[in-house]
Amino acid sequence: MVPEPKANSVVFPYERQAASGDEMPNGLDYPDKVTYLCFRMLYAQLRMGIVDRETAIREKRKIMREYERYKFVEQMGKHHVDTIRRTEMARAAYLKSRTLENADLLLIAIDGGDYRKKEGAIQ
Repeated sequence: MVPEPKANSVVFPYERQAASGDEMPNGLDYPDKVTYLCFRMLYAQLRMGIVDRETAIREKRKIMREYERYKFVEQMGKHHVDTIRRTEMARAAYLKSRTLENADLLLIAIDGGDYRKKEGAIQ
């Protein structure tokens, strides 16, 4: 569960810049760009009186929930790609040379555990 931001908290790294109406920094990834623009618009609407403070707080929470959710999905995707990459390299080594060492390396690539160092493991 994503923690709820406090009413006055700054939890997005570029929130102060967005709140000031600054230009979006270069090099942001997609969720940071979208969140930056959402915050810039929300703070502008708050200053213009289009939304009141309580509405802005509720909307900030919604924006941050989506931001955290997207970042989590992005991290999981990167983890998945890294796992596939590691596994594929170990799989290729095992298919080329079907040794216990290469089987151990494949197992390590799959789940990260190094079974060769555990007590009672086959050496």
